[in-house]
Amino acid sequence: MSLEDFVLRIIGDHEKITKEDILEFCETSQGVINMTLYRLRKKGLIKSSMTKPAFYFLSEKGKKYYEDMLNRTFEFMSLSEKEILEKKEIIKEEFKREIRSQIILDNDLLEIFTVLPFCRGRCGRNRLGITAQFIGDCGRGKDMLHEIYKDIMDSKKVDCRDFFVDGKANLKELKSIVESYPDILFVDEIGVLFNSPRRAYQKYLDNKDFPIIFMGNPETEKIDIEMCSSFEEIIEHTSKSGKSISDRVNLWIYFPPLTLEEKKELPKIIFNKKDTNLGIISSYVQYAFRNYDPTWTTEAQEYFNLILENAEKLLNGERKTYCPGKKKKETPERYILRGKRGNLSEKWINLHSHIEGARFMISIMSIARGLAMRDLRNEILGRDVLKAIELKFDFLKKLYGSDYLIRDLTFGIENKKILEVKI
Repeated sequence: MSLEDFVLRIIGDHEKITKEDILEFCETSQGVINMTLYRLRKKGLIKSSMTKPAFYFLSEKGKKYYEDMLNRTFEFMSLSEKEILEKKEIIKEEFKREIRSQIILDNDLLEIFTVLPFCRGRCGRNRLGITAQFIGDCGRGKDMLHEIYKDIMDSKKVDCRDFFVDGKANLKELKSIVESYPDILFVDEIGVLFNSPRRAYQKYLDNKDFPIIFMGNPETEKIDIEMCSSFEEIIEHTSKSGKSISDRVNLWIYFPPLTLEEKKELPKIIFNKKDTNLGIISSYVQYAFRNYDPTWTTEAQEYFNLILENAEKLLNGERKTYCPGKKKKETPERYILRGKRGNLSEKWINLHSHIEGARFMISIMSIARGLAMRDLRNEILGRDVLKAIELKFDFLKKLYGSDYLIRDLTFGIENKKILEVKI
């Protein structure tokens, strides 16, 4: 859903509404909303009153468009080879199939997850976006996109790597790649991207039809602001190549470091229906399900808090486990995955990559919410949070035949319940 459609949807849901009220639904600048309203008026979809403040309402043409929008679904059509006009349609379908095979989510949420990353145009900064965090979950989202693009793009080159472009050496490498492989597509994680590196990206983006997904956590909020300001500068002051990159940035994510107590407050922010200042994407998720949105219960919060406390202890080396004593030195960077009988093995994982970041917390909440919605329940229960942990780390369990990380994270809760919850 584009920003124009999103704003029109808000106006259509009200008999009349002011610009200030519209701004409450999405975290963006007043200038962007002014431009969006101007475009909607120019298309004849909305009208405004002559009063102060001005009220916006749908025109007859806008009402018809609004009704069509309400009846519109996110279903993907089955395309034959002759019917395929844009390869990104295949990418959507493959991405959807790949996600469906790896994780269980409510169908409505799945549709949003697989559609939004491929929207034409920029969706905006996303600080607490459930959708964005899911795409990068445990690195699998980026890897999936990488493999899908390789299969679809025939002989064209695809590159998938982490770039932190802040020095001459990295800049030289970036320019070399872009110039050597003009058809390259980045499904990338970007730490710092502005000034000269930005120009290199613009050069290869001209006349390309494929989207780009930028994911990453810059080290400081200042860098994040600089990056976003850079994109805004592109839109305002550069020509076609500048617009090219801004139109293809679908998601960029920043989540500042949080203390344990701040992490516990996240559900209150995300599940607070009065607070829509969460970025366009997550605002859309909340707005689309405003008539049916499960409530985050006290029990769910208690389970969530305990899981975060256990995660903190694991990361600090204060490990609680059901497993017998350790025979080898173990750190958060070398967490031992035990075998089925509790025997030590050489299977190690880096805990920081799995349970430290914001994507860990966001994915637990989104999966728990999806479970409640799938079962048509009005509340998210503790058992949903437990099941979310199991689903989140199911791939580790299947890969190593071990569920000790699940048990360690849920230590203190009646762990047998996690095995009794049926999918």
